[in-house]
Amino acid sequence: MYGPGSEFSSNSRCVRLRDESYCRIRFVSAGDRNLLADCFSRFSPDSRRMRFFAAKSGLSEQDLDFLTSADGSDHIALGAVRLNALDEEAEALGFARCIRLDHAPESAEVSIGVADRVQRRGVGSALLERLRVAARAAGIRRFVGQTLLENHGMRALAKRTGGIARWQGDGVVEHEWSLPD
Repeated sequence: MYGPGSEFSSNSRCVRLRDESYCRIRFVSAGDRNLLADCFSRFSPDSRRMRFFAAKSGLSEQDLDFLTSADGSDHIALGAVRLNALDEEAEALGFARCIRLDHAPESAEVSIGVADRVQRRGVGSALLERLRVAARAAGIRRFVGQTLLENHGMRALAKRTGGIARWQGDGVVEHEWSLPD
């Protein structure tokens, strides 16, 4: 199992983004509640709707409990955090997670959220790639995820990373990715 303090964690320090800045991709822990809430506060109403399929004005205490309680095996959660000039974490840029499906234990539902001002800079791609590595180590062989038809950014990321799209109706597209060894 991969989680805080694991080999995966120590090997996943920094990622260079398209704007030439760096971020750290790391596991989310219970101590990240404020980072997560702050990152969410920088999502536009439209981005919140794209991510949660409904208007959501804020994260509840229950949301924060759930989003920061990943076990590293059945629920894997990663955050992308911008680094300052001293290599210190300055701000959360986005989060990604996968949750193993009870009815198909080699599959997991994936979700990604990236703050508006850093979208299309490689944060989502970096999160998805690191999440793939952690998921494979936990025995997950396939990701599935739903997105709204109008979420062009996530649909493009899914396509670019090998996701196969299936129209679900009602404005929803499901993507499926095989996770290669």
